[in-house]
Amino acid sequence: MKKNIEGFTLVELMISLVISSFILLGITGTYSSLSGSIEASKELENAQEVIRYSSQVFTRSLKQTEVLPIVAVAQQLTVEQPANATPCTGEDAPAVAYTETYTFSAVTQVLSCRINAGANANVDVDLLSGINDITYTLDGNLMTISVEPIVLPQNFVDSEINIDIALTNLILRAAMP
Repeated sequence: MKKNIEGFTLVELMISLVISSFILLGITGTYSSLSGSIEASKELENAQEVIRYSSQVFTRSLKQTEVLPIVAVAQQLTVEQPANATPCTGEDAPAVAYTETYTFSAVTQVLSCRINAGANANVDVDLLSGINDITYTLDGNLMTISVEPIVLPQNFVDSEINIDIALTNLILRAAMP
């Protein structure tokens, strides 16, 4: 009498090993691709936040000034503000005219602001981190702020983003004295 032996042959085991290896390689490739996409998305999100916040802070400051800003060095900007104008520090608006000084430290990679009036007079307030470089260029009534975020996805050719802000208060004062 012949016994029925149940089980898999060596050939069947080898075929199942090859098939499961292909499946595992497919899953690994998909995970790697998704992981790279998520990382690029986070880099872009951080860069966008740096640009958005820079644009918001400088637009508010430069549009309300009544005097041409001073660019003493490429990484420092001084803006004179009228009384009751919103300061860069986020505190209540001083009742007197004041000066905002924006300074970028290449060592700490932080943009800070200092005002010479109010409760935090002459105290640097950190506004933004995540910047490699920032420069200011004044051309008539147009201020160009070049911001280089620390991490920018590789598909961006230029690492600097230019923010152009018209000094509208000065333009309006010149148009309607």
